[in-house]
Amino acid sequence: MDYWRKFERYGVSLYNFVPKSLNQLPLQIGDYVEIKEECVGWYRGKCINSGRIGLFPVNFIELLEGEMPPMEEVMQSEFHLNIKLDPIILEIENVIQEWKDIKLHLLKQKKITEVKSIIQQINNLLSLRKTMLKPRLSKENLIALKNEVIKTIEEQNKDLNIPNPPRNAKGWIAKDDNTNFLDYYKLYKKAQEKQKQKQKPLDILDLIKSSKEISREDKEICYSLFLEFKSVLIQLKEPLLLLFSLYNTEKKAFVTEEYPLYLDQNHKPITNPDSPKFVEFEDIAHQEIDNHQLICKVFRVGDMVLKEKKAKKKIEEHSPKYQRPFGLSSLQFSSNLLTGYKNRTQEIVMKIHLPQQEAVFPIMNELISQDDPRVFHDNKYLTVKLTLQPKKELDLFPDRKFATNTRNMKLPKLVLPSQIINNLFLTIKSGAFHTSKTKNIKIEMEIRNEKGTVIPNGIFAGDQLNPISSWDSVVYYHRLDPIYNSFIRINLPPHLLRGAHLFFTLVSCPNDPKKPEKVFGYCYKFIYENGVILNQGDESLTVYKHQAKSDPKLYLKQTVSTTSKNKILPTKDTLNVNYNLCSTMIAQIPELTQFFNWKQTITINDTTKLSDSMNNVTSLSPWEILPFVGAIFDNLFAIVTEYGEKVQKIIFDGFISISSSIEANFQIFRVILEDYINDRFFIQQDQEKKKYLSKIYSWFIQQLLDYIENSDKEETGVQTRKAIKEMEYLFILIINSRILETKINPDSGNNEKFQQDMVRLLEAINLLFQRLKPDWINGAQVLALKKLYPITVELTKVFDVTIIISFVESIFQSISAGRRGLDDEKMNFLIEFSNGVFMDSPKSQYNILPFLLRRVEENILVHEENISKSVTILRNILMKIQNQQSQQTSSQIQEQIKITTEEKSTSLEKDEIFKVQLNALAQFPSLLMLAFQENNLIIKEITDKTSTTQDQEIEYMDILKEKNDLKEEIVSILLSMFHFLKFSSLDYLLSIISETHYHESLNKLVLVELFEFFTQSRKNKIFSQNATEIQLFHYSIILKIIRRSVKILLRQTEENYQKDLWLKFFLLCVNFISADDLQIELLPSYTTQRNILDSKGDMRQEVAKIVQRMWMTCGDNRLDLMPDLVDSFLSFILLDNSRLQTIGLELYYETIAFEFSKTGDFATVEQNTLGIVDKAMKKGNYNKFEKTFFPYMIDKFQYNSKLEKKQDLQGLEDEKSEAIIRLIEFLRKKKQYFMIPRYIRMLYNLNQQFNNSIESGNTLLLYSELLPWSSQKIEPKEFGFPRETSEERKQKIIKLAVGCFNRGQAWESAIKYNRELANYFEFTKFDFTNLQQSLKKELELFRNLVNDSRVYPSYFRVGYYGKGFDDDKYIDLKDSEFVYKGELLERVSEFIEKIRLKYPGSIIGTDDPSQEQKEGEGMYIQVAALAPSSIDEVNGFESQIDSKIPYQVIQNKENTNINVFLYSKPFRKDKSLKNEFKDLWLRNEYLILEEPFPNVRRRLRSVEKKIKILTPIQNAVNTTENKNIELMNKIFHYKTHQNENFNPLTMSLNGVIDAAVNGGVLKYQQAFFIDEYLLENPNDEPLVFRLKLALKKQQEVVEEGLKLHNTLVSDEFRPLHSKLTKMFRELKRQLAPSLTSLNLIDI
Repeated sequence: MDYWRKFERYGVSLYNFVPKSLNQLPLQIGDYVEIKEECVGWYRGKCINSGRIGLFPVNFIELLEGEMPPMEEVMQSEFHLNIKLDPIILEIENVIQEWKDIKLHLLKQKKITEVKSIIQQINNLLSLRKTMLKPRLSKENLIALKNEVIKTIEEQNKDLNIPNPPRNAKGWIAKDDNTNFLDYYKLYKKAQEKQKQKQKPLDILDLIKSSKEISREDKEICYSLFLEFKSVLIQLKEPLLLLFSLYNTEKKAFVTEEYPLYLDQNHKPITNPDSPKFVEFEDIAHQEIDNHQLICKVFRVGDMVLKEKKAKKKIEEHSPKYQRPFGLSSLQFSSNLLTGYKNRTQEIVMKIHLPQQEAVFPIMNELISQDDPRVFHDNKYLTVKLTLQPKKELDLFPDRKFATNTRNMKLPKLVLPSQIINNLFLTIKSGAFHTSKTKNIKIEMEIRNEKGTVIPNGIFAGDQLNPISSWDSVVYYHRLDPIYNSFIRINLPPHLLRGAHLFFTLVSCPNDPKKPEKVFGYCYKFIYENGVILNQGDESLTVYKHQAKSDPKLYLKQTVSTTSKNKILPTKDTLNVNYNLCSTMIAQIPELTQFFNWKQTITINDTTKLSDSMNNVTSLSPWEILPFVGAIFDNLFAIVTEYGEKVQKIIFDGFISISSSIEANFQIFRVILEDYINDRFFIQQDQEKKKYLSKIYSWFIQQLLDYIENSDKEETGVQTRKAIKEMEYLFILIINSRILETKINPDSGNNEKFQQDMVRLLEAINLLFQRLKPDWINGAQVLALKKLYPITVELTKVFDVTIIISFVESIFQSISAGRRGLDDEKMNFLIEFSNGVFMDSPKSQYNILPFLLRRVEENILVHEENISKSVTILRNILMKIQNQQSQQTSSQIQEQIKITTEEKSTSLEKDEIFKVQLNALAQFPSLLMLAFQENNLIIKEITDKTSTTQDQEIEYMDILKEKNDLKEEIVSILLSMFHFLKFSSLDYLLSIISETHYHESLNKLVLVELFEFFTQSRKNKIFSQNATEIQLFHYSIILKIIRRSVKILLRQTEENYQKDLWLKFFLLCVNFISADDLQIELLPSYTTQRNILDSKGDMRQEVAKIVQRMWMTCGDNRLDLMPDLVDSFLSFILLDNSRLQTIGLELYYETIAFEFSKTGDFATVEQNTLGIVDKAMKKGNYNKFEKTFFPYMIDKFQYNSKLEKKQDLQGLEDEKSEAIIRLIEFLRKKKQYFMIPRYIRMLYNLNQQFNNSIESGNTLLLYSELLPWSSQKIEPKEFGFPRETSEERKQKIIKLAVGCFNRGQAWESAIKYNRELANYFEFTKFDFTNLQQSLKKELELFRNLVNDSRVYPSYFRVGYYGKGFDDDKYIDLKDSEFVYKGELLERVSEFIEKIRLKYPGSIIGTDDPSQEQKEGEGMYIQVAALAPSSIDEVNGFESQIDSKIPYQVIQNKENTNINVFLYSKPFRKDKSLKNEFKDLWLRNEYLILEEPFPNVRRRLRSVEKKIKILTPIQNAVNTTENKNIELMNKIFHYKTHQNENFNPLTMSLNGVIDAAVNGGVLKYQQAFFIDEYLLENPNDEPLVFRLKLALKKQQEVVEEGLKLHNTLVSDEFRPLHSKLTKMFRELKRQLAPSLTSLNLIDI
């Protein structure tokens, strides 16, 4: 017996627990519990959240460590709230349930591998959810867990071919209740592309295209590498120093500083609270990633000589500690490595290599890559964690705040004017200390001022956070020429640098740690000499001898001597260093230095020097200018303020030259200029500088105006074009300068003049667009139009929006249509304009919206190539209006309840603005549908083109993808518009559309076209068929439109009834109801079905009820609509929803009753019924149709309609006849005989239309079977007969059938049924007059049978394979084989052409389909000619033919009542055999049909296939015997028909004799009539004997045939006969040895 035991702990619920008894405790995910007792899988305790007590399962609880916090803290904790509200937790539950449903489905299909994968991923999700539910998780950990959950779900969904839903920025599944459709569409496309990238294997075209795209896209990408030290494995009990840096293998140079990391004796980092966690290496270019190595130099920090057994205590006693080379670790970057950890983190273990000798330590990284024996690996390792993050996504790296950056030893690519950079990078390269003979040399470096005093904290040794005053180098053991390659960065203000110098102390370090160090020399280098900063590059510094007793600052006196104690003593030793200045404050370029000294060189009367200096500056490369652009502009503007109009043009030209140069190379000048303006105009407090900056605008307006007004003059053309190109930046400068002036001096009084000058400038720009001369003006106008939008944005700072819009409109009016390049730029401007600040203001939309919509319509109608741009403009407008409307929150509405008079006017103004917006939106449907129409034409045009090259094919693929994406976007914009509007607004919008909008280009009412548009978008599956979420969103919006359209339709009266509008509405509804994506019952997962019903309900049923209600509202107009809608209503019964089936049947019956009440019959209804039967058969839904439709309708049918002839059936005759036959069979089964004749007449007419005489006769016999031999009267309903008795009707039907059989040469069938008629006249009616007619007819038929030659139809085997037949209309064909009855003497090639026309795009062949073709995406059709066979042949029975039976009778027997067909295919197993007959095998495939031919059908399904392999001997026997029968039949025929052309007999004889003489029969002799064959194949002895008999028989038949031929042949063909006779004698002679053993009895 189990007992409860005490168990006091706290826990959290991992799952929802639903109690099954009163003593059990209900729990929700995340509930906290206090556990008191435990007993075999159960806890007893209290739920802290609810306060209830009870039992709950052990495996539902995660135990917590420690005490629980107070309940208030628990309920308010971030974890608790996250767990309760986070949709990811709920998604996990839904996904697991859905996967379980699919798992059961896969188990039924025995897909064990897939089932195992699902189980594994379900366990992974459960494990992740369990971890997420743990309390006290950090925010970062929770985010990481969510990302892992999403990744697991998406990867498994991809494997299961389930589309992943769109997700928002938080990773939650986007919902349509809080996302507008356009945003949802973007997320959907993103998810689609993501899944496609993971799923789709690239073909060669994709690879070519993707390689081009990657190379273009990634050229400008830069990365940051974040490094975190994890551990080091070195058996060494000394502190370590690790120096991390990046090395460029192509340039063979280090590109970054060395980041130092100090480790204690246990090799743990020596840290303080401010120590960084990561080091960041910046600006790694994508194209250089393969050229980089991560280098870590390892130094031990301790005594000169390593003594491993030294006690720990002694190690710590000695000081100082030296940096001694130990080893080096390197990691080569590569594209693969980039792919490996791009955008994610991974730990990497790096080998630490050791040098055989210290001398090679500086070049170890190169030796390692060469596997040089001078370095080796001794099981020492370094582990680091690396994260490679694109620079533009650095904000996504949460730990960046804990990182310090290591500088590149060069200026950044982009240096902004506000940035101050002043770094001097110093590389201690090597030393040559042979003179002093000193060993173990350490270099100490300091920065000293002109007095020799150390400048503190000016040195950075890779650590940005800890500047130092003195730096020590590594120490090499006993090296007189050590190579250091150590890097130091010096960062001091320019004024300190001017008097500073570098001072190096050379120290000899003793091997014995107890001995002191000894200084033996020093070096120094002044940073400035003669006012010029030191040159970049290498330099060898002289080493001076250290004099202990002399003045330590003696070197500052610059007195050199080799003897005096009071003078410095140089040696022959040197220290080699390298300088690299990276500064925005100190220029080393002479042209810039000269320009910056303009005050000393320029006078007011002579500006030549200024012009020369300006030209020198602008001739510099942009890379030289960029770091100093801020200083250059400062001086430019100071000069123009100083000298005014005299230098205005020089300064203006200089500014546009610099901006043009930077923009052309970097495309970042706007960023630079805005940074400059922000820093100099508004941040810096230099009032003197601000004064001259505030005057710039007046000079620049005048100069720009001068260029534009004189743009037609050739001499200023080049500068004018430059000015226009940089006009955006000139306006930014002009307007900000004016703003600065108003801030400094509000009362300047210059506002009116500024306004006048600006208006004059704008007018000049407008006039510029009107000019047609000179030739280059068009290019200038294109440039100006490119800059127009940013200019208008700047103008908003000083002008009212209405003035700006007026300015833009005047420009567009000035540009005449068809101008080269201008049309494109106009559209680009409108895109920016519609998405810019102007549309943010509701007031400005009064003028903007009409202007934009006019331009869009004009563009769609005129410029097909710019349709996508027009759509983009419409999308921008919609997004702006949506954003404005969404800002009206419920809180704002609440506040407006207490409204003042002023607020009322504001509210009315808002309503008015909204009406303007709605009127604009009312034009969207017509414009978007027009764009859709034009886009489809372009798609068709491209699809019809044939690509000739691979590049052209790629181009066509790109264009088609772009155009198909545009189709999706157009639909998305329309849907989004209807989605965001509230009901009242939507009603108003639809009202406007229905009443006032008739678009000439669409040539119909816009609302009609709108209904048609959404119908077609549903049919054409604009969005991916498997994208359930977006499809549901799509349909929910269409449902909204349907609901609101009801009001519009109900407003229409009989007077203004519009058929098109009502019809398109109903068709939209019907297509909505039958949409594949809404057939919830067909979804494989019950969980998915339940989720859809919970969130959306069954939208189909709501629409079906609307259809039912609106149909009754139509009144008498239903008569007009019926022909187009009857089959649509009836199609509801093909759906798997009983409620929809019932509604469809009710609509169908109501329509029948209505038509009958109005016309007295229901011809229209019945005529359309056949179509839906056909459709049901194609979909494989005939049983559903039979069970649903007929039980409901059979008692309601009335026999009152006349059948109409079907037209346009070419290619569909088999499908139509099958539909009618199925209906006849059903009615016969239900004993509804009175309805059958009309459908027999339909079938008869169909067969007659295609000259199918035999099938027509068999169809008439179906009617005859319904008619008894009685005197019952029959109404004149079918076949045009008068009112008559049943026996009279039956006579006529049989006579018609006999006529059909006679025309089809089926004389045996004609005789059979004519005799039935004769017997009736002779023995029942005693009508000898009609008997006489029947006997005469019988005589005629027998004469035809005996005298006329018959040609029998060809038969063809047709098999349908491939996923192309998955479509509903082909579902009855897929993976099935049929036998088709062809035309008389129809060839395979002719039949194949008919099939090809019926199934365009299919691949047709005679070979068996491969597995790839069976499972491929296309349509593969196998076609082969067949020969009639018999079940006896299948079972191996030999048919006995009586030679007395006439040839015609035998032939007819073989071609009548055939339900077995033969397809033979020869093959060889050993192609090396010379005698092919010895290895000529035969594969016989027998197709057994469901019914025999001839039939009422011309296509019958093969229900069984049997395969027999004939051995070479069997093949030989069959071939010979069949040839004998064929020849015997010919001889028999020509004995009785000697007057006919005997060429067929000649050909048959020649075929047998000639083939035999030339090797055929003789090869049989060589292959099978030899002793070796019977020794190898003893069981074939009967077959060998049979072959001999057949050959002997063949000689007799040929001999008889030659005798007959001799009597028939004319003198003209006598030589041919003689030749055949001679050849036959030779054949008999050669075969005689093999056939002489056969006696007469055998034969």
